[in-house]
Amino acid sequence: MRNVAVSIVRFITMGLGLEAQKYGDTYKEGMYQIRMNCYPPCPEPERVIGLNPHAEISGITLLLECGDMPGLQVLKDEHWVNVEPVNGAIVVNLGHVMEVNTMTYMLIFVRMT
Repeated sequence: MRNVAVSIVRFITMGLGLEAQKYGDTYKEGMYQIRMNCYPPCPEPERVIGLNPHAEISGITLLLECGDMPGLQVLKDEHWVNVEPVNGAIVVNLGHVMEVNTMTYMLIFVRMT
């Protein structure tokens, strides 16, 4: 799992135009925290509140949406936009740690519906 995390960080930093090796090496050592949550569909969709809008505080958040129901939304131009699920795809969210480390990546806000 550590090798996957290091590879993801390298690709992200390359995409941001930064020195990939420097940031990839940062994630080779240290502690990692993994948390898995499952949010099954509510049997009463009209009562769904979802998660409050928030910015990820971690370095990287990996999301795997199950099924074809959109649940993840991103705030873009002051409007909430659905992130359409792609079967078998993993959504990679960069958190506040990346904004602080790079000083170029701007934090995005997400919510679950």
